[in-house]
Amino acid sequence: MAVDPHNKSLDDRLRLQELRRFIERMMEQQVLRDALVLPALSQLQLLLGALATARAELADEVRSRLLAAMIMIYHGLCMHDAVEEGAVPVQERRQLTILGGDYLSSLFYKVLADTGHVEAVSVFAKAIAAINEAKMSRHQARLNNLYSEPEYIRNGETIHGALLHTLCELFVPEDRVLAFIDLAVAAAAWNEEMAITRRLGQQTRHDALERVFDGFRDALARLRVASAELFGAEAWTQIQTLFTYAETSVASTKAVEGG
Repeated sequence: MAVDPHNKSLDDRLRLQELRRFIERMMEQQVLRDALVLPALSQLQLLLGALATARAELADEVRSRLLAAMIMIYHGLCMHDAVEEGAVPVQERRQLTILGGDYLSSLFYKVLADTGHVEAVSVFAKAIAAINEAKMSRHQARLNNLYSEPEYIRNGETIHGALLHTLCELFVPEDRVLAFIDLAVAAAAWNEEMAITRRLGQQTRHDALERVFDGFRDALARLRVASAELFGAEAWTQIQTLFTYAETSVASTKAVEGG
């Protein structure tokens, strides 16, 4: 008897568990695992990528490999950041983290080529260059103590969204999907900013904290509408759990609106 796809859960429709296991298997490397330098899979990148590519006419194997390639280069770049920011303390682990970033980056090119979409390599290369430029901009701002909130958010959107945006431009060139990705990565950037202002605590001016909170709440509200329209309420339920301060934002919104 055929299974009605509308009665399946979002996880089943997107094959999220299967995709997660597939990507984690591809990222696995025992030496890096033993040294505790392999990153945990980004659930936000996976969910956003899975939602978008589910609308594309792609064979399951190709879709899995495209998502794996995108996520591996995302984490490869993140691992290099961890070394530059001093997040990895022991010298040997620092060296393994650099090697791990290189390892995941090299896998990206191999897996992408395996899909048969070799032409996508040059397009993704532009996204990688944009991400590196955004990270350098943040690094320079920290060195020179020239923090700019709009620039920080803009760079965050590039860091978290350039690869996803490229994936969609290549395989799901729908304006609504691209707008959804833009809203999601904007929320991710504001979520980062929320974490920073919370960490600084009393060092943060009250008006700055309110501005960040308002930006995050606005980004989430627009993302909620776009998510529900494109993918349904269940998708939004999953998406909001991936933002650390989503519940705080919703609770505050209700209080302000008298809910």
